[in-house]
Amino acid sequence: MKEANVEWHIETFIQGKKHIADFLIKFMALVSKAQTDDQHVIFLLKKNVNREITRTIVAYSPTQVPKSLEQWKMAIIAVGQGYE
Repeated sequence: MKEANVEWHIETFIQGKKHIADFLIKFMALVSKAQTDDQHVIFLLKKNVNREITRTIVAYSPTQVPKSLEQWKMAIIAVGQGYE
């Protein structure tokens, strides 16, 4: 895939009914092909993952809200498994 096509695909790749682990694997595979910084990846994860997962995570106490991409992925997996 060309970089611009990959960028578009990441922007529009939502979780929908995909299992959270499957979504993250495919999402991160797309990220690895694109020139996207971690902050933008975090933004897209929060936007594209199931909204209930994102709401649950951002409702954590301020000291517990993930900061890094790795922390966001771990939180999304932990919360997402509870919704499946």
